[in-house]
Amino acid sequence: KPIPWLNRYSLSDDYQIKPWVDLTQNERLEIEQSNRVEHWIADDLIPFNYEQGIEPITSLALLVGGKVRGWCLNHVVAGRLRFTCGFTHIKLQKTGKLTLLLSHIAKVMPATGLFESMWTVPVALHPRMAKFMLKHAKPYSTFYAETKMVSKSIQ
Repeated sequence: KPIPWLNRYSLSDDYQIKPWVDLTQNERLEIEQSNRVEHWIADDLIPFNYEQGIEPITSLALLVGGKVRGWCLNHVVAGRLRFTCGFTHIKLQKTGKLTLLLSHIAKVMPATGLFESMWTVPVALHPRMAKFMLKHAKPYSTFYAETKMVSKSIQ
């Protein structure tokens, strides 16, 4: 069934969505430079770490006032679109701007020939996102699972 919150927000004039692969070198540099100053990107969600093998139609950037302040980089895994790295600037996280990207992805996804998707969220690192997905995505999912991770350092 359709996810009603996907179309809750509209794109105002100050916002632009563009394919990640179309970012200019200046836009890429601005992300790096602004993050060095503000440290606004979660360490595990730096987009450049996820670029290899991205699905180009659905991997998108969200520009605010001409600056990249969000993205969703996706990969094809086992015939499904995996939402690998989705993030927006801390100032945008409570405004639903990531759903703008998700809504756009839902519209362009049929052009990829893919009709199923998956999303993973590291709960320990991003509890607010995990809570959002549990509340707003799980009811529309055909499958939901949680995995746990344990690590040990040997000195």
